Amino acid sequence: MDLRNFTANSVSALQKAQATAQEYGNQEIKQVHLLYALIVAENGLIPLLFEKTGKNLSLMKSDLERAISALPKVRGGEGYLSSALTEARTEAQKRAEGMGDSFV
Repeated sequence: MDLRNFTANSVSALQKAQATAQEYGNQEIKQVHLLYALIVAENGLIPLLFEKTGKNLSLMKSDLERAISALPKVRGGEGYLSSALTEARTEAQKRAEGMGDSFV
């Protein structure tokens, strides 16, 4: 995956998603890993939105950890993006390109 056109925050979130998948023994990096990465990001937008709307971030984090724990586990092997996450990333790139270079 070419990360040159991603913002620093996007790259950080994808790297955290990959690290989370590895930590839990998941070879396939899914949207749930990315969402988890976004909600645990220090000074991130998602935690701020939860705070501003009065939503329970700790409960969401626990639910995501439980969901990630239930995913199939493997030993060794290279991690890869799920087809759903790949499609979401591709769609995001298309939309960002439509907004101009400053939003990619």
